[in-house]
Amino acid sequence: MTLSSSLPASRSPPAPPRLLLINKFAESRAPELESLHSIISNRLNHDFRLRRDKRRRTTGFRTRKNNQGKSRRIIDSVSSTVGDGRAEGADLDEKEGVRTESKPSRRVRRRQEFKRNPDSGFCLSVDGTKRLRTHLWHAKRFTMVKRWGFYLPLGLQGRGKGSRAVFRRLKSGALVHDSSYSIPIQLEGPEESILGIMRMILRPFPSNFSEQTSKPVVHGACYANSMLHKVSFPLPKFIAPVIYMWRPLKSDQNCVGYSLRQLWIWIHPASYNEGFESLRYACEKQMNETGASVQCLSIEGHIARLEVFGSKSLKILQKVLIPVPESCKIGSQSLSSCSSMRPCSNSRLKTNFVLEHGDQLPPRAIFSLEVQDPRYLIETQIAEESAGSKDTLLSFWSKPEENRVFPSDNSKQLWDSYVNVKPPLPENIICSEKHSKRLKQFYLDSARSRESVCVARDDYDQSCPVIVLKHADHGIFGSRWSVILPLSWVKSFWMSLILNGAHAIGLREQRWIACNLGLPSFPFDFPDSSAYSSLMISESKKAEEAAMLRPPAVRPIDVPVDPPWHCVSHTLRKRSNSESGDCKHSGESFTVSIPRTLNDYNFVLEESCCQETGERPSFVRVLIHAFKEGSFEEGAVVCAPDPADVPACSSRLEEYAPLQMPQSFVQSYFTRGNSDMWELQVQQDCSTLQWYRWPIGFITSGFVRGRE
Repeated sequence: MTLSSSLPASRSPPAPPRLLLINKFAESRAPELESLHSIISNRLNHDFRLRRDKRRRTTGFRTRKNNQGKSRRIIDSVSSTVGDGRAEGADLDEKEGVRTESKPSRRVRRRQEFKRNPDSGFCLSVDGTKRLRTHLWHAKRFTMVKRWGFYLPLGLQGRGKGSRAVFRRLKSGALVHDSSYSIPIQLEGPEESILGIMRMILRPFPSNFSEQTSKPVVHGACYANSMLHKVSFPLPKFIAPVIYMWRPLKSDQNCVGYSLRQLWIWIHPASYNEGFESLRYACEKQMNETGASVQCLSIEGHIARLEVFGSKSLKILQKVLIPVPESCKIGSQSLSSCSSMRPCSNSRLKTNFVLEHGDQLPPRAIFSLEVQDPRYLIETQIAEESAGSKDTLLSFWSKPEENRVFPSDNSKQLWDSYVNVKPPLPENIICSEKHSKRLKQFYLDSARSRESVCVARDDYDQSCPVIVLKHADHGIFGSRWSVILPLSWVKSFWMSLILNGAHAIGLREQRWIACNLGLPSFPFDFPDSSAYSSLMISESKKAEEAAMLRPPAVRPIDVPVDPPWHCVSHTLRKRSNSESGDCKHSGESFTVSIPRTLNDYNFVLEESCCQETGERPSFVRVLIHAFKEGSFEEGAVVCAPDPADVPACSSRLEEYAPLQMPQSFVQSYFTRGNSDMWELQVQQDCSTLQWYRWPIGFITSGFVRGRE
């Protein structure tokens, strides 16, 4: 007897029966469904109602109106088809006798517009306002505002509360924010010319790139933060904070001073026009001085950025960012060549090992991946462990010049803005594939459906390149990550992040988090920028319009929403017994100056010493906390303390009562002038001088409830 005859013959599984009795099938599965229902009921405490924060606005409860509409449509369709053509529903062309299709409703047209996913560019409204790719998702759940040329999500529906829930999710979960409104500007040209432009407009900026701290940045392994300034003399004018990142060097370009390089500068949309003009002027100035041409291009509408932060942000990214298997990448290449086999061993370090040990990466690290469509969530099972170690991983960012393979070699399509990345598969094709798979399980699939799906796949792709940025950690709140990806792929990754446990936030919640971490939020905490002035003017107009809609008896106190920073100059110029009456000063000649570097501060000191008339006020950003009790509101005035106030704050005795200003004094602290300019009102009444304090600043970000 042979070995083959001794083994039992493998039998194929029996085919499903051609006749299926539904009643018997349901009776046999009834115990399983009942046990499943009991388990779910116990977990939900027999409460199957949807959570209030998960509910959506709907008109489905108005059954009478919906039924009337349905019946009317049925009657119209019947009368138009059966009638003699003279009914109201019939729209016939008298000359040709052909029925003309009526124009679809606005709801249908908007739905079709939001479903489109073009390769590049934002969808525009009638007035030219841009919409994010996630606009439809946000509009159903968030309060939308028109700001900086976009329709942006302000926050969850309500009165602007819910900060405690946001911080709780930040500690024990993950938050996601669509930052596609941030616009990148690309500089392309010789490296030395780009460095010369950056020295003119960026502060702080390293003067020597040969230092160990600057090598990862110039090699494209890390990004850097800086402040964009307008090229002006004697002191450059501040525009906005920016993030700049170099295109990573290839293995044969690991030498500083390589001829052609590319640089991305991410800027806030509130200062985009001003920043782009400053960059273009710097490029023209550099060309006139050196003769080297540097292209300044805006790649708005091509790439987007998603922000993910929280204690579980890395775990969610590991679920969503699934690297493409190397067998798929090199399938078209010759496996016998050494050049195609060498990247395989290194790429495993770049994909699997980097994601698994993302918490070990240094701050501001950059690495790129080619990931699968996150809607499939098919992880590749690898039997072998990812090659590499922690020391090898960190060496890619600490000493990038010594490595031949850089961790950002997969981002060629993103850096080449002229190369259009194929969009992902539409939802209808994915649903058709899932439906065909279900039919195949029951042996009901057809060859025609398979052919239609294959033909539809030609214009789309199932993978795309992404660039991941790791930001600095902030203690118990975990890490923060940025995912840079093509704009057409934002919807796919956004829904996958939400379904994997990330909670979406808007501009208001993002500002809460920045305030809790002690970080400035642009443009609210940058009063020396033009974006801050324009934002405060628009906010003051909205507040005035809202106040005029209320009766005079219940209107709020008329206080300046836009802080009058020019009034602080009176504090510096005041002299004992020298001023009397109203201290009026024109705010047009006043400029807020905040020296952020040591060179700027030294320049201000030298300028104040050289000038004989007056001092130039300079502000500094500080973090203040309420003493014993109370909190600070946005727009509150920070006053210089009186010598008598120091013992009251430092002593614990009960006889020292806190300073309490009368309400009438608060209303007359600032007065509105004839030109709608707020001026400081100096009190002359002896009874109110004991409460008067000179202003030295304003609160730009108020206290956030729920913070620790």
